Amino acid sequence: MGTDKNEKPTKSIREQAKRYIRVRHVSQIISPILFTGILIFLIIFFGIPLNWGAQSVVVILFYVFFLVFPVLVVLGIVFGRFWCGWVCLVGSIFDLSSPRIRKIWCKSICPVGAFWSLFNKIGLLKLVKDEEKCVPTMCPSKNACVKECPMEADALDRGLEDVRCIRCGTCVYKCEPEAIRIAWRWSK
Repeated sequence: MGTDKNEKPTKSIREQAKRYIRVRHVSQIISPILFTGILIFLIIFFGIPLNWGAQSVVVILFYVFFLVFPVLVVLGIVFGRFWCGWVCLVGSIFDLSSPRIRKIWCKSICPVGAFWSLFNKIGLLKLVKDEEKCVPTMCPSKNACVKECPMEADALDRGLEDVRCIRCGTCVYKCEPEAIRIAWRWSK
């Protein structure tokens, strides 16, 4: 039997993870520009005068908190601690300069990351581990999924429910037997 010309070949999990990571990096670059655009839009749309000094800042923060923050909470419910891996400007600067500093900042100091980590338990994304392919003692990549994680989250035991997980996709990309993948919580 021949193959249908309309069928697309399925991409490997590593290729999908690589594309996922590229999109995440683009998101980290675009997000500060987008956030600045949202602030400018709020200032213009609501006619906030900038000559009020500190009061202008309070008014802008009010609109950000009540208009932008709810959208971020919904995204947090869907994706978990996505902010740290996808949006955070500080994290993207640390990614470019020193991943070691990122680990210290994001795991121990950042209050925003601590807030977003609460959503990891209820997020709609999860790590799916193929038990037949994933045998930690016989792993050809020597458990690179755990060792290469920028947040030192344990992909083998807790997956995306680990409060340290920032949804970066590194564990999926580094897994040579392709035993780990990111999926919706309801999928098998």
